[in-house]
Amino acid sequence: MVEPLSAYAIATLAFISGNAASTVVGKLTETALEKANELRKKIWAKFRGKEEAEKALKAAEEGKEAELETVAKWLKDAMQKDPDFAKEIQALAKEIEGEIDDDSPMMMIIRDRGTGYQTKVNARTSFVGGTHHHHQD
Repeated sequence: MVEPLSAYAIATLAFISGNAASTVVGKLTETALEKANELRKKIWAKFRGKEEAEKALKAAEEGKEAELETVAKWLKDAMQKDPDFAKEIQALAKEIEGEIDDDSPMMMIIRDRGTGYQTKVNARTSFVGGTHHHHQD
């Protein structure tokens, strides 16, 4: 079973394009950015008319990290009160997460004549590799 994303993780994905996290934004595909905009719109629609929440949302859009936590608290409460809303934004957040390109290096240390395989899967490609070391005694 796949664990649901936390409200903070969802808020981060929704407001990532407005965030100062340029290293992560650089790894988002165009599709992910479009979905992040859609997620952000759904969150805005949920809190429309709630002055405190709107203030936090506006600050999060401006990249204020502290306000992202406030948005996450509002979001967590809304998700608990409205399971349909929770399912909808969870699914969208998972789609965004699947679109993040992760080209970070992988490292593995193998000892005692072991065999290791590394696998990395992103939205479009699976990377599988194995290294075998044979030593003569």
